[in-house]
Amino acid sequence: MNITVNIESLQIVVPTDAVSDLVLGQERQEQILRGLRAKAGRPTDRGNVVDVISFRVTRLHDSLTLAQLHLIQQAVALRSVPEKKPAYFQWETDGIFQPWLLNAVVTLNEATHRGQTTYFNYTLKGNWSTTGPT
Repeated sequence: MNITVNIESLQIVVPTDAVSDLVLGQERQEQILRGLRAKAGRPTDRGNVVDVISFRVTRLHDSLTLAQLHLIQQAVALRSVPEKKPAYFQWETDGIFQPWLLNAVVTLNEATHRGQTTYFNYTLKGNWSTTGPT
């Protein structure tokens, strides 16, 4: 089974056994209203929701040189991705489940290597959709 992330010119294809720490969440814009001389504030949801997906990819390479090269190539490739483009994910099992993350912004939080193994921590933020961009 693979997870494929496509965002404009960048395609990340990862075997699911290489993915760890997969986290789905949301960020909400909130405002705390504080009345004059009020004993407590009142949180108000402003309705702005951003969906967040983060994951870690671990890969073992044939040599230390290939691991270092892959590390640099991945960081450079992410620099070329424009901001706020639709991204889609494919979870391939018996069929294909392909949700879209609209207005996606991808961030490579950390890229490291230990010997021949590389580790990449990604975060994508956007808005989930099952129909894709319109």
